[in-house]
Amino acid sequence: MISKILVAMDGSQSSVRAYEYASFLAKKCDAILLIVNINDTFERMSGNIKERREIAKLIEAQGGTAVTIQSLEDYQSQAKDSGIKDAKVSRREGNAAAELLLIADEEKADTIVIGSTGLNTAKEFLLGGVSHKVIHHAKIYPRTSRSKWKGMKQEV
Repeated sequence: MISKILVAMDGSQSSVRAYEYASFLAKKCDAILLIVNINDTFERMSGNIKERREIAKLIEAQGGTAVTIQSLEDYQSQAKDSGIKDAKVSRREGNAAAELLLIADEEKADTIVIGSTGLNTAKEFLLGGVSHKVIHHAKIYPRTSRSKWKGMKQEV
């Protein structure tokens, strides 16, 4: 039985679809939803606010959204409003795959839902993406989201 679901959010369209699927699953299983964002220290930019705004604009231009504490809390509110019994948010810094697996262990999650691709497709191609690492190293059943979810049916 699934009682706690961890969903990884990086602002990509794929992570938004993962959130939609995780929310669907949480409602069906009456499970807790843990919405997680990892600021990958390998990818971290300088602390310059002007640069961060430019980076956020670039991410949005590529179809994603800059993940902030506020956007995580918005997802949390949306989840609770949709009938999910409990939704929590967590944001950490570090290696994204390692931190997701650590949080899954700490929180005793039953499954991890993650998008099949993230924001940095070039890095994923060369070094292997976060989702690839999570799938191969998770102690629990990971689920990836590739297509847009519409209720119980998938749109291909």
